[in-house]
Amino acid sequence: MLITTAALLLSLTNASSAAPPNPWPPRRFSISAWCAPPVAYTNLTTYQAMEHAGLTLVMPPLGQAPTVTENLHILDLCRACHMQAIIADARMPAGMSSAGATAAVASIAKDYAHQPALLGYFLADEPGADAFANEGSVIAAFRRADPSHIVYVNLFPNYATTNLQRPQSQLQTNTYHGYVTKFAAEARPWLISWDYYTLLISHDRNGFFSNLAECRTDAAAAGLPFWQIVLSTQILSYRSPTLAELRFQALQTLAYGAHGLLWFTWWPPDSQGLKSSHDVVDATGKPAALFGDISTVDAETSEIARWLYTALSLQVYQTGDIPAGGNPQPPDAMAFTTSKTNWTIGVFRGGDGFVYVLAANRDYTAPATMDLSLESNGDPVQMLDLHNDRWVSAAGKPDDNNNMVVPITAGPGDAVLLRWQ
Repeated sequence: MLITTAALLLSLTNASSAAPPNPWPPRRFSISAWCAPPVAYTNLTTYQAMEHAGLTLVMPPLGQAPTVTENLHILDLCRACHMQAIIADARMPAGMSSAGATAAVASIAKDYAHQPALLGYFLADEPGADAFANEGSVIAAFRRADPSHIVYVNLFPNYATTNLQRPQSQLQTNTYHGYVTKFAAEARPWLISWDYYTLLISHDRNGFFSNLAECRTDAAAAGLPFWQIVLSTQILSYRSPTLAELRFQALQTLAYGAHGLLWFTWWPPDSQGLKSSHDVVDATGKPAALFGDISTVDAETSEIARWLYTALSLQVYQTGDIPAGGNPQPPDAMAFTTSKTNWTIGVFRGGDGFVYVLAANRDYTAPATMDLSLESNGDPVQMLDLHNDRWVSAAGKPDDNNNMVVPITAGPGDAVLLRWQ
């Protein structure tokens, strides 16, 4: 079963008109970043910078659990800057069997549930599977205490160790599939979220598409949306992304039907001993080397996602050299090419009656071109003009099967969005 935000939004529409607005699902594609400004730099200037860069959601400061007063200030700033927030609170229990857990959940909900900018509560980052049952009990408790707001857990990527590799593994399961499906079954979460950092200094980690494919499939089976966290700064063994590499990470994620994109990091994580360089902002919150590029990619991603966010992801596949975990072009592809260039093609059906095709160039070092045959039954095809925020007629011609053949070109790591009715 595939899940769509449209279905979730419809459930809100059918709710009583007297009920307060429900923040889940978000009304737009979520763009966020780990490492919000530290409490000492939590102010209107630093939050306006996040808004101007295209963020729609603020995560907690790294390594800090702000006080109630500090969290309320965060939520006030988010409301002023048209963003939402997932907040961290030191009272958050790891499970409901501990003493005082029920009272803690009640007090957290009482302090924040009425806040208009609240999206949810942070619970855990990269837990092993042994923690899922306890986390599920906390999620269930919050569904009772505050059913309008999510409890957020972020999962390991597929390069974390399994039980088949070492006894005390990170995943605590034999396979990554077992890890994600166990989380969905035992924790009964609001969404599937994970981080994947592919841009190593010496090469690209080769499980990027495997992770996307696995979580897309598992999220759909559980009827859940999914978010992916990707790299935005040079840190540890990872390189500083170029503009094209930022686009690559964002648009490949979008082609798989994601409902949110998060960057690591926004604020330099030096306070946690993680030295970074080529950051988005510096240690005082001023725009740094990657601020302009992140702002550009966030704006482009948001504009494309505006059309895909409530659409149903039908197909996703690759052309050219199929990457590890990728899907070759199927015989029933609704957008078909004989090109040997490297693309990821995502096909969606919108609630507006359009079929959307996002063709994302997998080469972040060079532009790519191809002729794409679209099953439009001869109907005209439109292309999204990102620069002018409008749909324009695509220069296509019908073939012998009444498909429209459209020549497309995308810059390094970039993408083209097409549609027809």
